[in-house]
Amino acid sequence: MKKGKMFLGLSALLVCVLVFSGCGLQEKIGESITEKIIESAAGDNVDVDLDGGSFTVSSEDGDYSYSEEDGSFTMESEDGSVVAGTDTEWPEGEAADYLPELKDGVISSFYNSSTSCMIWADELSQDVYKDYVDKIKDEGYTENTMVSSSTDMEMYYGEKTDGTTVSIAYMPEDQSIQIAIDITSIVNQ
Repeated sequence: MKKGKMFLGLSALLVCVLVFSGCGLQEKIGESITEKIIESAAGDNVDVDLDGGSFTVSSEDGDYSYSEEDGSFTMESEDGSVVAGTDTEWPEGEAADYLPELKDGVISSFYNSSTSCMIWADELSQDVYKDYVDKIKDEGYTENTMVSSSTDMEMYYGEKTDGTTVSIAYMPEDQSIQIAIDITSIVNQ
């Protein structure tokens, strides 16, 4: 089964759940019909669990869930996990363990796997960005550095001697940050 088809099917399910939960038709559709729709788009062996404005889809590729109540979305598969929502916390395990935790701001979403991690956070001042860059430098990401600054974005990129890389982009207007790490070099040793 192709993952693109799975995402297409899940996107269709998300739209259906959001539309039908708003007009009370979700109960009329039923899990078995929704499951058949997703199976036709994503392949066999899909289990769907609808609960109010939320859903969970389990397949051989992983588990996917959405909660209308808190606006969170979680996707877990053998390739990694994606989490987005209003109460998202700093990721733990895998590549995220190679980053110092950002204690300020609001984590809006992240992707975390055994080889890479990307974290998006909001409500951060420029001073918090600068302090975090200093923490990254203290962690040893001082090889082959690139620094960029404009009115729209500030960026820091650095490598460690083991080949791991970190990039941090800060958008002052949005007060948001994107942090990315790639640890493929040490995973493949």
